[in-house]
Amino acid sequence: MWSNPAASAVVPEWLVVRDVTRDDPPRGFPRHHPNTLEDWPVNPDASAHVIHEAVSLDLLGDAGHEGQLDAELRFDSRDPYAMSVVFQTSPAVTWTFGRDLLIRGLYEPCGEGDVQVWPGVTHDGTAVALIEFTSPDGSVVTQVDLRSCHAFVARMLAAVPEGAEADHVDLDAVLEALLGGSTDLSV
Repeated sequence: MWSNPAASAVVPEWLVVRDVTRDDPPRGFPRHHPNTLEDWPVNPDASAHVIHEAVSLDLLGDAGHEGQLDAELRFDSRDPYAMSVVFQTSPAVTWTFGRDLLIRGLYEPCGEGDVQVWPGVTHDGTAVALIEFTSPDGSVVTQVDLRSCHAFVARMLAAVPEGAEADHVDLDAVLEALLGGSTDLSV
């Protein structure tokens, strides 16, 4: 089902998933929340940093290596708790998930949902990060060079250190947006 991305990659339909942090609210949240990253209130004192790392993902299957796909790791400090993997296909496919999955997954297996990350070593001794993407229609396991992931994580943490994420979001304004303009939480 995969082909060379330079020759207009064929992407399985199940891999094309909504960008969960921007398109649809989590269950229970009202539908009138900001639906693009630019709509979310940011702390006016925090500067925006966008970090990109071009990577080549090896697609793994039962028979081992099944192909390669160009992708980009992306972090935007305006959404400080998340990061994305953008598959360079036509059209591009974006999976957005908690940045802590990649940070922790470089050292130990983590993730229980649609994205799981764990460290590994290839048969030739190369350190890699394995990332599994799962949807109701299927899953794919990818591996990426660990050095590329470490470089990306180091730049991401330099822009927004762990524990400083809230400094980049105006949480009062986010709460107001989620509650449709009212911050009165009284019953």
